[in-house]
Amino acid sequence: MNRRKLLLAFLACPILAAAPAFSHEGHGVSHVKTSVTLRKRRGRTLHLIVTFLNQGRDAVMLETVAVENAQVLNAVKTAVPAGALVEAPVSLRFHDDVPGIFTLMLDFGEHGKGPVTVTL
Repeated sequence: MNRRKLLLAFLACPILAAAPAFSHEGHGVSHVKTSVTLRKRRGRTLHLIVTFLNQGRDAVMLETVAVENAQVLNAVKTAVPAGALVEAPVSLRFHDDVPGIFTLMLDFGEHGKGPVTVTL
């Protein structure tokens, strides 16, 4: 191997090492913007509308929703296509008094999980 080929091989190594990062571009849920609106409150039960804006290139699927100290009553799997704005109803029944601030944990399966802080 002459010096020129060795130098070219050396310069190509960082590009090849970065190739897997480029192949996964757009994955994850960092490109999904989420907001939560309170639709109705009745005692310890909240009825929410969760709005997703998928600014990425890949569709994601909301698999589950979890909230500490609450039972999730009606969250269903929700597809959020690339570039779409989607609303999903979520109802929660808290075991104790409803806190003024809590976190929804949204599980998007293979795309990851993400917290959303809700302030009432």
